[in-house]
Amino acid sequence: AHGERLKNAGIQFYEDEDYWEKPSIPVSDSWTMNEGEGTTIQDVSGEYPGTIAGDVQWVDGKYGKGLKFNSGYVDLNVEGARKQWTASMWVNREDNPHTNSVLLSGDAGEIKLEQYNDTNKVGLTEFGVEDWTFDYEAPIGEWVHLAFVSDGTSTS
Repeated sequence: AHGERLKNAGIQFYEDEDYWEKPSIPVSDSWTMNEGEGTTIQDVSGEYPGTIAGDVQWVDGKYGKGLKFNSGYVDLNVEGARKQWTASMWVNREDNPHTNSVLLSGDAGEIKLEQYNDTNKVGLTEFGVEDWTFDYEAPIGEWVHLAFVSDGTSTS
């Protein structure tokens, strides 16, 4: 808040990242990803439309249409979650020849359908820190609902 007031007053200052934590804006939104065509997905609030990039196809989903990620992603234009957050989704895992499958990625880490190093288990990665694995492997060819919840200190 102080930084914003200084900027508005035209006062120059140095934002020392060791002491200055940029405020995070809480996001409470939902993306159904069932448009069925195009390269944009709409969120319920209209604040954070997503852009489809790379090899992503529209396919039949759990409810209506859905996205099949081959080697692409959707940029939701939301800065990384810093405190409490929940992410949930329906997934239908396919056989994967790669070492991992990313569901969500941000500047600090990733949520994975298949954790790194061929574990085939759902997991989390904090870049430069660690790869964690949950004791769950999503079945191949079956729709399952995954939910990840963080209270700011741990994730389940």
